[in-house]
Amino acid sequence: QGTKHLEKDNERLDLQKLNLRAGEKAMSLAAFSIATSYLKVGIDMLPNNHWEKHYDLCIKLFSLYAEAKYSMCHFEEVGRVA
Repeated sequence: QGTKHLEKDNERLDLQKLNLRAGEKAMSLAAFSIATSYLKVGIDMLPNNHWEKHYDLCIKLFSLYAEAKYSMCHFEEVGRVA
């Protein structure tokens, strides 16, 4: 994946925000599987101390991811991330 080549934290943060926006757009189109893909990439890119550094972004990524998984009836995954 291209995320391995991002050297600066601000580049990673920009890409995480783009994945959030893509996930939001996919959710608005009821494309839940696509939304989870974008959101999961954003979540997987978060640093170890993500809740302290980027709380608002984390809330949005995790909440929307859980909502998308719920819409797909993947309740075990919802429980894991919620």
